[in-house]
Amino acid sequence: MPSEPFTLTGTGMVGALVSGGRNDNDLYVAPTTLDGTVPHNATGTDDEAYRRVIGDARAHLGKQPRVTVVDEATGGRGHINLGDVRVGTCPTPDPSRRGLAAQWDFSEGQVTTTREKVSQAADPISHVLTDAQYKPDSNPLRRPKNEADGVLSGALLFDGYSTWVTRAASQTRLPTDGLTIEAWVAPRAFEWGDDGKPSAVVNQQDKAAERCFSLGVGRHGRWQFGIGTGDAWYMEIDAVARLFPTADPLRDEDALRKTVLRRLRAGGWFHLAGHGEQNPEEPDGLLYL
Repeated sequence: MPSEPFTLTGTGMVGALVSGGRNDNDLYVAPTTLDGTVPHNATGTDDEAYRRVIGDARAHLGKQPRVTVVDEATGGRGHINLGDVRVGTCPTPDPSRRGLAAQWDFSEGQVTTTREKVSQAADPISHVLTDAQYKPDSNPLRRPKNEADGVLSGALLFDGYSTWVTRAASQTRLPTDGLTIEAWVAPRAFEWGDDGKPSAVVNQQDKAAERCFSLGVGRHGRWQFGIGTGDAWYMEIDAVARLFPTADPLRDEDALRKTVLRRLRAGGWFHLAGHGEQNPEEPDGLLYL
């Protein structure tokens, strides 16, 4: 279903609110040229919550494209929702965010939501004292403002219990062949980790079903990154130990506090990154960490 042609002006970006089923081939919204060329398309995330999608059509500035809705899918999510189409007013993409699935920098200050930079959607910051019972309500805690900390000044404080940010898995489209999870953290203490479970920094996992991923810190400050493929759960520290036999991984009782603190200082800033990739043509093949 195409719209009437319009002259593309302004920034050359075409944006819209999209929701509904996820199907790149049969269920999508796309700017199209008069000859039927589709520069890019946007499908849903199997969720009815609208998300803002922005397409780069600058190559067609001054021309007359259309906005086309394709709805040829069937089933429970066999539909696409479209609203608030904006032409030429959305900002051009930030080159530094190319290839990102999602990014949060928690730079908003004393608020109870944080804006994800790729989708521009606001995600809730949950805090046990936002709706307190025995004291006045208060916002999530942050580090003091300090210009010397640069972009890390005023960072949000997480303790694994009282403060967390939630986003539905369907709101972020993750690649199927590989991903990298990164975070800047300044640990103030290391948790015990009941049952050997790490305290997640970034987490989208069903450990019982051995699916998805988790980046976090376990007992004695042992940083962990794991990925589940549905039939097994893989830990990055094990993969690194196989690749580098001379490495000195710190595990469980061997990870004594004095040993860990020679490597990780409580209160100092650290950059954590975990990467995994798999050939989607061979889903039962090897997973690389």
